[in-house]
Amino acid sequence: MNAKELITGNEYWYTAGAEWVKVVFKNERINGYVFTCDGVERELHAHSVEAYIEEIR
Repeated sequence: MNAKELITGNEYWYTAGAEWVKVVFKNERINGYVFTCDGVERELHAHSVEAYIEEIR
């Protein structure tokens, strides 16, 4: 997914692992994009967003 198309508060699939995980996009920072899953924040680089984040349809 193109990182510029992320919408704050929307849910997305994180597909890097064996099982897909629902994550919520929180905000953009200087070095990446912050997502939360079960209260845990993780920051992903723009390349990781393009490779592993998919829109829930």
